[in-house]
Amino acid sequence: MLRRWASEAGGSLMLAVVPDRLGRLLEMSGVDQTIPVRPAAREALDGHPHRGDRLSGPQG
Repeated sequence: MLRRWASEAGGSLMLAVVPDRLGRLLEMSGVDQTIPVRPAAREALDGHPHRGDRLSGPQG
């Protein structure tokens, strides 16, 4: 549901720093195929399609 809401709003959903047990559960259930999981928050932010939109401040 959250992924759909994010997509409808023009955004996306990604998980970062997921504990090992939860990561295995996401893999076994296949959720990791629809919601990307990254080992670090910086990696998730760097891989986000709208990277820096809000972090870089006003442009121009």
